[in-house]
Amino acid sequence: MLGGLFLFRNKLRTVFSLFVAVPYLVFYSVQLIGFNHPKFGTVFHLGGFVMIAIISMSWLIEVFQKKNDYSKISFRPVHLLLIPAAFFAFWLPEQNNLPHFDPLLILTSGGGLALCMMLPVYITIQSLFYPDINMFIMRVIGIFGLLFASYNIFFTWGSNFSQAWWGGAEHLPMLLISVYAIIVGYRKH
Repeated sequence: MLGGLFLFRNKLRTVFSLFVAVPYLVFYSVQLIGFNHPKFGTVFHLGGFVMIAIISMSWLIEVFQKKNDYSKISFRPVHLLLIPAAFFAFWLPEQNNLPHFDPLLILTSGGGLALCMMLPVYITIQSLFYPDINMFIMRVIGIFGLLFASYNIFFTWGSNFSQAWWGGAEHLPMLLISVYAIIVGYRKH
């Protein structure tokens, strides 16, 4: 789908918006359910679900508004940082919560099914077509990406840094790319 967007551009605009919106509601919401402790049982991160629902709804609205124009790539020097960071997030090079830079993980890791790993990819794709994009989506995914990244980094590094340091490091692309999305989303053009 991602490659198809670059080949077929606006012909896939609606399909791409649905491709982003549906997984947010389905796959990523499941990531918010966890078994905490036999005493407390199953937990659901309601605040996270609200954020995911807002992200998904903003992409569903784009299906009808069609503000994203994928006809012309606008490559800028900042993309020399964004593209490798988004690729790293998608790659998700880990095994047993430690770095594992196996190229096969590009195809087999769970990065494509993880909100924290795909959000930088979506922001980077949007940035390649800036300023002809839906700025509301850029602001929404930037703000919520910053919140999710901050929470994950501070939780993993704050709870048990010696065992979870790589889990926090894997969220740095989302943190940095989300800050970029917020800046671009609020910039007047």
